[in-house]
Amino acid sequence: FSQQVQGEFDTKTLIYCYQDVAGHSTEEMLALNNEIRMIINETYNTSEHFEELGDSYDITRDTITTSSSIPTYMDIMISASIMFLIAVSLIYFCIRFSSIAGLSSALSTAVSVILTMALLVLTRIPVGINFYVILFLSLLISIYNNVIYFNEVTQNLKDPTLTNKTNHEIANLTMSKLFSRNFIMVIVSVVVSIVFIAIPVASISYIGLSALIAVIASVFSTVFVAPSFWVLVNRERKLLKPEVVTMTQTNEKDENAEVIEIKD
Repeated sequence: FSQQVQGEFDTKTLIYCYQDVAGHSTEEMLALNNEIRMIINETYNTSEHFEELGDSYDITRDTITTSSSIPTYMDIMISASIMFLIAVSLIYFCIRFSSIAGLSSALSTAVSVILTMALLVLTRIPVGINFYVILFLSLLISIYNNVIYFNEVTQNLKDPTLTNKTNHEIANLTMSKLFSRNFIMVIVSVVVSIVFIAIPVASISYIGLSALIAVIASVFSTVFVAPSFWVLVNRERKLLKPEVVTMTQTNEKDENAEVIEIKD
């Protein structure tokens, strides 16, 4: 439940946003709206509130907007789509990278979604169909970031010059390489979200703020959760000294010339 105030003096409007539990029909929502309307009027229709609002009429006379919950079949379809996306991404990570990478990505994605939902609750952003949009956005960004991260990890593990690096060092090196990319992603998201928030339409502002929360939560889980879990669970690699190629350079014209060794 949230309350907003728009306008001033004679154009001042109070907007109450609330959401019912899933399963209510339009008729049930109308009845619920009427009950809430009576409670609002009993609370605010006093002389002091008339003076504050600049209007002695029914303050809810033109502000009731009815919208029923998303139908049950929509909930089922969306939930099934989310589960399918998670399952496919987990299989993809296990096949392309490793089972540990798949588990790390799954945990990172779960933390991203939970953190997004928690921040939405703390900011008291009204939820609706945009909640599912933000949920999908959080999932996609988290999966995409994890693909980029573990692809870079795989390349570093195969690098012959990094065979003396531990898993922890490989994880830190990879994250250092991707720091600028993550930083730019957050900055761009902040700029785009500010543009949306600046639009004087509540629903669009909520989408902009929600999207920013999803991006921040996804980047956080990729930077801190995925590498930490991968290092913790993954078996420590066998360390080898980097391969060094030695070449000898001689001067064929001068037999007494100094022999030079070049290491690559």
